[in-house]
Amino acid sequence: KNMLKFAGFLLPDILALVLPFSTFFSILFIYNRFLWDRELVIMRAIGCNNFRLSFPAIIVGGCVTLIILILNIFNLE
Repeated sequence: KNMLKFAGFLLPDILALVLPFSTFFSILFIYNRFLWDRELVIMRAIGCNNFRLSFPAIIVGGCVTLIILILNIFNLE
């Protein structure tokens, strides 16, 4: 019982450390897959600019930033 309680207290800190790296590498993997499958070339050919191609990654990064902010604000116990 005490071990679960201890793990529950450590979970927000662990998430705040792991979440940015896992998000970065997953976005990097996805865009690399788009590049190898030539999907980025197709999207640029139909008129998408670089900002429009990176907008989903920016949104995901903003959401992860908010999650980490919330974890750090409410972890002041």
